[in-house]
Amino acid sequence: MKSRTVFGIGAFMCIGFFIMSICSVSAFSDQAEPSTTGSDIPNLKGTWKVEAHGEVIQKDGEPGQWTHFSSPNDTIIAEAVIAEQNHRVLRGFFKAPLGKEEQFIAMIGPDNKSWHFADYDGSSTGVIVNDSFINVIYTQINENETVMAESTWVRQE
Repeated sequence: MKSRTVFGIGAFMCIGFFIMSICSVSAFSDQAEPSTTGSDIPNLKGTWKVEAHGEVIQKDGEPGQWTHFSSPNDTIIAEAVIAEQNHRVLRGFFKAPLGKEEQFIAMIGPDNKSWHFADYDGSSTGVIVNDSFINVIYTQINENETVMAESTWVRQE
């Protein structure tokens, strides 16, 4: 009698695992595939007005040559130009009142909504809301300062 009970429990567990594995595969197959077609990728080439609100920790007293923030709780208005776009890869430059003009590279994620960006001394992630509006969180850490900023990019052209 005991062996039948053990066999029954084992069989029940095997059937349960089988059903769970089918449900798992089904759940993954129902997920939307990331877009790989060029027509779905947003065209972000152009000039963008950037308004950034940030916080800076000054380590050395003097901002670094690429730093665009000058004081804690700073706001800057800048311009970013996405000069080249090849599929998901972007290249451009950033101009702000403080700091030198800085080149950047960026990548549009496979979901066509995520944004990943790097410049000379920092990086950002963000969300492409539409072809004319991007929300960004920027991080910069170097020997002179640490910067965190939240910005909006609004297409001008």
